[in-house]
Amino acid sequence: MLTSMGMNMEAYEADVQDSALLLAKQLMLTRAVAEKEGITLSESDLNEALEEDAAEAGMSVEDLKSSQDMRAYEEQLLGTKAVDALVEKYINK
Repeated sequence: MLTSMGMNMEAYEADVQDSALLLAKQLMLTRAVAEKEGITLSESDLNEALEEDAAEAGMSVEDLKSSQDMRAYEEQLLGTKAVDALVEKYINK
């Protein structure tokens, strides 16, 4: 399969490592922005997102929760909220 993508195992592992490093940097950046801007993820924010995502996936909220790494899910939501706040503050003034 890797050869059909023009990669060998070494190139694949380097690509995965690069992707993981980028993801870690993005996570650290969004956490720092959220903290600096006083942005938090409320229980209401979480519940609303879970309900929307569950409806889109045709699942119950409980099924969605059990299929997710909830810590990662919450980090993603906080990151989205932080980016949205920055866009609103600095771009859509």
